[in-house]
Amino acid sequence: MQPPASSRFSTLSTKRTFFSFSYIENSGNRFRRGIYEYCTNETTPLEIMQSSIAGDAHFMQALEEEKPVRALVRALNRMRGALSRIFALSVVRDNPGVPDGDAENRVEEFRKLAEVVWNKKAPNQYGSEVMSFTIIKDTFNTCVEEFRTMKKNVKDYLRDEHTRRFLDRDTAIAGRDNFSRQDAIDQVFVPKTHTVWMQGTRNSAYDHLRSRNFESLLNLHEQYFRRPSQFGVHA
Repeated sequence: MQPPASSRFSTLSTKRTFFSFSYIENSGNRFRRGIYEYCTNETTPLEIMQSSIAGDAHFMQALEEEKPVRALVRALNRMRGALSRIFALSVVRDNPGVPDGDAENRVEEFRKLAEVVWNKKAPNQYGSEVMSFTIIKDTFNTCVEEFRTMKKNVKDYLRDEHTRRFLDRDTAIAGRDNFSRQDAIDQVFVPKTHTVWMQGTRNSAYDHLRSRNFESLLNLHEQYFRRPSQFGVHA
């Protein structure tokens, strides 16, 4: 008769196998590649252990059924910000052959955008109930499509003639708090998803970008430039 999963997991060899992440290291699935990168570079086994192992029957059941990926995803699901970061690592890869000044190589900026997309689309991710494996997969697929749209719109907005004019405009009216025009435009990578009232109309940076309403988005960014603290933005 086998000991329960909780007992078997406590053995050194089982922990070593689980935290080697060898079962996803060479996966062709980009979500799993994102998990591998996150687990090996941006978190620790201790943080993963503390998230789910104690008292999580679903985690232990996945181990009992020899489904380490499901167990790992279950643990990561309970770590604040982990799934959004994993999504970002999955859909935005490093481009070492692209010049640093090229928009395509703004890897961390586009990863921030990907995290915003995930947090916008993911249901009840910080509630008392964690997302099921199926919901995570569905959310991932939905976010891939949304991010593709948002990334294209960001690149088009940065190339837009009016955006370029704003950046080149005479700086007689300077920004505050060392917040430059470029800082204001770069907020396109972290568009706020909530709505603010401005000049009698509702404004959502995320919705403006999603709908390609670049004129309204630029107006909002100009207000960021003039009053960054009022809008809670920073360089």
